This record gives sequence, structure tokens and C-alpha cells, in this order.
Amino acid sequence: MYIKFTARDVSYTEAIDGEIVQVSFEEDGGDHPIKPSKYYFHISVNYEFPPIIPSAEWFDGSESDGGANILNYKIDRNSLQL
Repeated sequence: MYIKFTARDVSYTEAIDGEIVQVSFEEDGGDHPIKPSKYYFHISVNYEFPPIIPSAEWFDGSESDGGANILNYKIDRNSLQL
């Protein structure tokens, strides 16, 4: 699976005092009811219960999927590769 897009909206949220973290990358914000985000990628991590393995959910413009574990990642100022 390969998704490439420019995230115009990146958000970070926490729950239970940081035990659950979600980072979202969306093409256009995704909160517009008239025009939903065409592409998105969400990363979730639950630090409350081991093993601590980030998981991913995505939509590539035509298909969506989720629940995949993230085994490796590389992040820099302009990109995120998983």
C-alpha cells in the first residue's frame, strides 16, 4: 500500500492523561461536511496496556483500511514514511 499526499491539516490529540495518543494527517482538514477529506492517515498509540505498538488507519481516495501495526518509521520536517 502506498499513499502520497500533502497534509494540509495535522492534528494531535490525547486521552486519559496521555495514555492514548492519536496523530492525524489530512489533505484538507476532513471536518468539512460538504467536502470530506480525500486522503487521510491516522496513527494511534495506547500506552496504557503493553505491548505498545502504534497502529494505523488510512484512506487513499478510493479504499480505506486500518488496524495495521507500524513496524518501522522515518520522520523528518517534510515527510513521514512507515
